[in-house]
Amino acid sequence: MSTALVPPPVAAVIVVGADTEPTVRGERWLRPLERCLAALDRAVGSVLPADVNPFLQLGAVANWSFLLAVVTGVALLLFYTPSVHQAHASMLAMDQAPWTSGLVRSVHRYTSDACLAMVLLHALKIFAARRFSGPRWWAWLTGAFALVTLWLIGWLGYWLPWDQAAQHVAEGSARALDAIPVFVDQLERSFVADSEVNSLLFFLVFFAHMLLPLIVGVGLWLHITRLARACFLPGRRLMLWSSVVFVGVSLAAPAVTGAPAAMGVKATSFAIDAWYLAPLWLTDRLGGGWLWLFWVVAGAVLCSVPWLLVRGRIRPATVDLAKCHSCNKCSADCPYLAITMVPRTDGRRYLQQAQVDPAACVGCGICAGSCDTAGVGLAWRPGDEIREAVVVQVERAVAGGNAPQVVFVCAHAAPVAVAADRLVVPVSCLGFVHMLTVEFTLKAGAREAVLASCGDGNCRYREGDLWTRARLSGDRGPFLRRDRVAAERVRAVSLPPGADVAAVLAGAPPRHPVGRPLVGLLVLASTVVLTIVGSFAPYRTAHDDNPELVVSFKHPGQLTEERRALTAEEKAALPVHMRREFDLVRARQPVRLRITVDGRQVLERTCAPSGIWGDGNAIALERLVVPAGSHRVDVAIGDGADPSVYEHLHGSVVTFVAGRRHALLFDRQTGFRWH
Repeated sequence: MSTALVPPPVAAVIVVGADTEPTVRGERWLRPLERCLAALDRAVGSVLPADVNPFLQLGAVANWSFLLAVVTGVALLLFYTPSVHQAHASMLAMDQAPWTSGLVRSVHRYTSDACLAMVLLHALKIFAARRFSGPRWWAWLTGAFALVTLWLIGWLGYWLPWDQAAQHVAEGSARALDAIPVFVDQLERSFVADSEVNSLLFFLVFFAHMLLPLIVGVGLWLHITRLARACFLPGRRLMLWSSVVFVGVSLAAPAVTGAPAAMGVKATSFAIDAWYLAPLWLTDRLGGGWLWLFWVVAGAVLCSVPWLLVRGRIRPATVDLAKCHSCNKCSADCPYLAITMVPRTDGRRYLQQAQVDPAACVGCGICAGSCDTAGVGLAWRPGDEIREAVVVQVERAVAGGNAPQVVFVCAHAAPVAVAADRLVVPVSCLGFVHMLTVEFTLKAGAREAVLASCGDGNCRYREGDLWTRARLSGDRGPFLRRDRVAAERVRAVSLPPGADVAAVLAGAPPRHPVGRPLVGLLVLASTVVLTIVGSFAPYRTAHDDNPELVVSFKHPGQLTEERRALTAEEKAALPVHMRREFDLVRARQPVRLRITVDGRQVLERTCAPSGIWGDGNAIALERLVVPAGSHRVDVAIGDGADPSVYEHLHGSVVTFVAGRRHALLFDRQTGFRWH
């Protein structure tokens, strides 16, 4: 919107039009979510100082949790045996040593859970605040990549204990991978019987679990490449206290290993770590094709958010070379590395000039607050013109006998109500306000200048509030000249969405409503409890207690040859030395399967040869529900050209037990085998 000065019916003036960002579809639903999250921040802030408030440093806390998870994961190599036959036993040994290996394992689990929880909450806050438009698409996409990779690490990590949850992770993963036509064998067949579990596949999963954290590190590096002074880790106090919490939770609720994986057992329920294993609900109930469709659609929606929801474009800052004196302040203050100093192009005596990268600028206007000559800023909201307009309106109000309170408020802060003695100046970011504007406003006769940011330690543009407070205190230029204005006439306050605006502007001392500290403690306790509960969430599988008959084979059909006479045209198309009368066509016959239970045929199907040329093995994996009790099972497999002849026959009486799988496997070398 354009800047407009609208005189109200009383001696107050409002400067309208500050938000430089494009609008977002669904914004009216996102704003309540943003206010709710801001209320949580304030509640925790009533208990904890900003430097130890994890809700104000979600990304940094997630990184610290990830680092602890990596360190404890490496330490677990001293106690874990990466073998499908010994993995579960080594996990049980850890459970029996709660003060050594068990503690390391529990810390590894809870730091992993906290990392994912903090990343999800961080993403939710970014989404609710609509901080994904314009150049911030890069941070959104790289953050999504790091999130998916982090989840994949946990998903594969829960494969390694080889308990019941791991069994379902393996089966679901195999089902999804089998939908991709690139594997020679069917991975799901590896989990039909305990003896068929592929040890090499297990080791590959272990290797991937160890390697993927490096990929996450690359993703995090890409995530912050467009940020100046990125805070990768929290302060020492928060790192110390969070580590103490992780150890305390690990001792209070140690991680335990579930029942061992058994391919012949149909588990109906067990505990899972819902932070990473919630997708089991999908992998247990959907086929491979549907799983890929779901993930592809979900990924496409997630990655398209910066374009799907945003309407319009961000207008970047511009440089007026005639006013640029090569001071480098704008480049030093830009939170997004959007301004660089380049060699001078206009022939003036200054060696350098500021240059704005439109692909990196988010239109915050912080550069305008750092430039004494107004050489850089937002062209549609010139800082010097706004300064003159505000001074004129203050002088008019003073001439009318009313010295107003001037409130420079971030457009993303809580809305400030109009009052008869108040001049409200919305700005794109508090860092946009130049200290000369504050000084001239007070000299014009304003009663007080209030600089209201959108959040204490949680500025929408990262450093606007920080630079403003540093300029007021004289720690960073351009600073407020305290020798020319009275210090008590200038205040910097925070007005996050939902704040008590009237009390803050009235100068009431900071205090929290009755019960607010209790709410803050409740939020912190709920966060810890939610992490613990999510680590031991009950899960109901898609299975029932009915016995199951599993029949599987990997078997080549008979090879047949057929001589086909070539036509005259086909002969002529061949080189002279390769011309022949006949072509020899070789092909594998499909393999036929017939299953009969108690003399009643329950299944008959034909399995085509695998491979691009149809010359590979035919593969079958059939699951049938059979009532409990003893039943006669007859299986016939035919691999020849005669469809009425079955070359491989098997029949036996099997006692089917509720909650069990009874697998019959066949291959050419060993024949039929029950498991």
